[in-house]
Amino acid sequence: MNKRLLRYYKKKMYGGRSLAARLIDLVFFRAVIFIILFFAAFYILRSLTLALLISVFITAAVSFAVAIIKRKKALKFMEKDLLRIKKKCLLETLTFMSKEEFAKYINSLFENKFEKIELTSDGFTAQYDKKAAYVLHNYPSGKCEAERVLAILRSFEKNKDVLIISLCEFTEDAKKMCARLPGRIELIPGSEVLKIAGERKMLPDEKTAQENAKKEMEEKIITFEEFKKTAFSRVKIKGYIICGIAIMCWPLISGFKFYYPLIALLCFALAIFTYKKSKTQKQNRQPG
Repeated sequence: MNKRLLRYYKKKMYGGRSLAARLIDLVFFRAVIFIILFFAAFYILRSLTLALLISVFITAAVSFAVAIIKRKKALKFMEKDLLRIKKKCLLETLTFMSKEEFAKYINSLFENKFEKIELTSDGFTAQYDKKAAYVLHNYPSGKCEAERVLAILRSFEKNKDVLIISLCEFTEDAKKMCARLPGRIELIPGSEVLKIAGERKMLPDEKTAQENAKKEMEEKIITFEEFKKTAFSRVKIKGYIICGIAIMCWPLISGFKFYYPLIALLCFALAIFTYKKSKTQKQNRQPG
């Protein structure tokens, strides 16, 4: 497994959030779990050592389970996206193939059932399973309009079964028109071509897909400045205040300890500093 690629997909899976942002949330989440467990265990057992051991053990177990779940989720996300890249690679490859190579690939994809293949300016014609076939060698991101489909149908005999294959999708008008016309007219769009290629193992290989995935990567370098920017983001203010209030109120349940006010004071200080920093940044952004 390419670790760098896995990091990229984790970042992509979490909406583009950087490692610094995810790390801060991870530490904050585990800190909250640890504090709640510690206070609960200490309140029940009245033993500082046992409370520490239990809270550390359970927090570690939860962290390990979450890490396994997230890794599996990232691998599944990566597998799905690599399939997307394989399909994208195939369409790009088919688009820039020569007419002869394109006809050969499509014929192979459809189990060599095309007969009497004749190359045209935009693809090829053939006989396929007693049908007249027209395969368009077009650009995949476009649309195959009803006018183009009608022109193809007019080139064949009336009331004849026709198969039209396109690398791009057919418009709704084209589909409705074919449904109204006599004869059996089958339309196979690019998405169906890709589906068939996947079922018959004719997509690009894993190595090619990973190389293309690497090209899509735009990982940011994690710096101390980025870490500070995330830690002192305006959205963290509410979290710091809630954490401070919760710690101030805890002595009402478990009794006063000298370190409670210190931790609460630190949370409030972070909230004030973050608020002032965000306010200064907002003023600096305003035009003078």
